[in-house]
Formats: sequence, C-alpha cells, structure tokens
Amino acid sequence: MVELLLPSSTVCLLLLIWFKSSAFVEYAKLFGLGNLFFVFAFEESLKKNPTLSYHEFLLESSGPSFALKLISCPLCLSVWVSLLVALASGSLYLFPAYNVVGLMLYGATGKLLEE
Repeated sequence: MVELLLPSSTVCLLLLIWFKSSAFVEYAKLFGLGNLFFVFAFEESLKKNPTLSYHEFLLESSGPSFALKLISCPLCLSVWVSLLVALASGSLYLFPAYNVVGLMLYGATGKLLEE
C-alpha cells in the first residue's frame, strides 16, 4: 500500500502546489527569479484581473505553446509528473496507478480546499 500511496501523494502534492497555491510565484520572487519567470508582469496583470491564475497569464502573454499547454493542464502535467515519480522510485510498472491515484487525491483535496 505504501509503495502506491507515497508516490501518488507526491504527484498530488506537486499538482496542488502548482495549481492551487501561489507557492511557485512566491518562491520565484524569494530567490530573485521573478524576471526570469515573468512574475512581476503577472502581478501587474493581477491588478486588472484579480482572478487570473499564473498559468492563464502565461498562456495569454506568451501564446499557446506545447510546453505551456502541458503545464496548464492538470491531467497532462500529472502524466509527466507520474512518469518521473515512477522512474525515480524504480517502479515504472506502477506509473498508471501513480497517475490515477494521484489525480484522485488531487481532485478530492482540491474540493476540500475550496470549501
């Protein structure tokens, strides 16, 4: 059970950090990477549209590229994160389970955070 739950939780955590928090933006500023990741331009855009997410900003400002579409879609990103987690854990055969369970945990946790 642990061999499934821990990697799936890692997938879930990374998705939660990326899609449900402002951690990436805050850490980019903290480490002086705000200009590199367009964080300051994003914060200016937030003044006009306070509901704008960082991913939406990237898609709007840079145009839709494969990489930006990939990091803006929870399902798409979860596949690649799950693959990396499976490779890192040496359990490539569990890659589909990591992805499905990670997405289920992400969905359930995301709903809890909204309430």
